[in-house]
Amino acid sequence: MSNERTELLAELALARAALVRTTKGLSDEQAGERPTVSELCLGGLVKHVGSIEEGWVRFIVEGTAGMSYPLPEGVTWEDLFMGTAREYPQWAIDSRNNFRMRPGETLAEVLELVGDFELVPPGLVTTSRWRPDEMDDIPDDPQDDALYAGVARKQ
Repeated sequence: MSNERTELLAELALARAALVRTTKGLSDEQAGERPTVSELCLGGLVKHVGSIEEGWVRFIVEGTAGMSYPLPEGVTWEDLFMGTAREYPQWAIDSRNNFRMRPGETLAEVLELVGDFELVPPGLVTTSRWRPDEMDDIPDDPQDDALYAGVARKQ
């Protein structure tokens, strides 16, 4: 693995550890507290990071099909963003719930979403190399491809 990739993996591990460390010693209730008017809480932030990582894995495994966000019939993206949709798609509800701890969720369950990961082959590579058949313009030089992704399994 290149030095750049090694450094990137180390930075990701450091960021994940820092996020998890913010919840150390908190009760389930404390992790679910919302210190501001937003829905966001520390437990929700951990859930959000875990759901984003799962989304990247779906993209890596399924390609663009894994990133489908269909709207109910008669609902537009503007309706959704303005909060005026007559019906909300399940993916939007799930996404909103990823910013908070739901009743009955424990901090231990939430922390499992961002547990220790072991990188598996092919390791960390540019995202255009995962699904080259779905990319319109793959940079000739991997250094020009700004997004990296990898597949890992929880240890």
